[in-house]
Amino acid sequence: MAAAALSPGSRPMNRPHFSAELPDEGPHAGPASLAVPAHPHTGWRAYFNARMLICVFLGFSSGLPLFILISLLMAWLRSAGVDIKAIGLFALVQFPYAWKFLWSPLMDRFVPGLASWKLGRRRGWMLLTQLLTMACIAGMGFLSPKHDLWLIAGLAVALAFFSASQDIVIDAYRRELLSDAEQGLGTAIHVNAYKVSALVPGALALILSAYMSWPAVFMVTAAFMLPGIITSLVIGEPPATGAAPRTLEQAVVLPNFWRATAGAAHYWCWPLFFCIRSATAWPLRSPPCFISTSALHCHRSASSPKPAASGPVSRVV
Repeated sequence: MAAAALSPGSRPMNRPHFSAELPDEGPHAGPASLAVPAHPHTGWRAYFNARMLICVFLGFSSGLPLFILISLLMAWLRSAGVDIKAIGLFALVQFPYAWKFLWSPLMDRFVPGLASWKLGRRRGWMLLTQLLTMACIAGMGFLSPKHDLWLIAGLAVALAFFSASQDIVIDAYRRELLSDAEQGLGTAIHVNAYKVSALVPGALALILSAYMSWPAVFMVTAAFMLPGIITSLVIGEPPATGAAPRTLEQAVVLPNFWRATAGAAHYWCWPLFFCIRSATAWPLRSPPCFISTSALHCHRSASSPKPAASGPVSRVV
């Protein structure tokens, strides 16, 4: 999930030598600079260093919201007796992930921050999107699927938007943080941490739902965004490879993104329709599961949504 339409200096093909100074960010760039070493580590040291650890935490933070939308949200709606057709329509909230390139130039152009506290272009957007993502996850659990279905749908769209925006800035940060020699390893570590995050909403949260209320389950799940938030606070801005765009024209037109993709528009059809197929089929693919205090049971018959409980408590998810 690469960040599209970034500035010309954000994704160089041949990474030149640069200094750790940030002329476009000023003295508020972060607590420490993260200059790429002249000679990248080899062997086991390539895995165990601060840059790869950053990829782990940011990858986990990037994947968690997506798996909440495709796993925990659908299970919660099913447990509340929401119609299967409505659950299928909820898959459409994932579309911001496919269209995030539309607002990525804005995140490259503007630098969020308070008057007295500026985190920098990458860290500022990272922290802002992570806080908003955590707020959406926590707030969703306090709504009722039976009475607030439209509010839940709106909050799910907001969650997808903030999560996709977080992906934009994390991808840009990782590209500027790692050298060309480290890009493959760093991306692999990021993707694996991304996949590991699926265990929280797809397993842990469902087990907790047998013992806790849904608001508490969503609060616990939202708390897993804290490692990424803490990471955004303690890391520094990546070394700058060029001046940040000063106008929207520099952010959108100069990267030549639109002209480069206009001639290859027909190549967009395959990923677009592939994403539609996968996004709409995913929530309907898995059978509803019944979580009890004694065992987990998978029920594959749509005709009997509430089988006999095998333990003291049984819940359809």
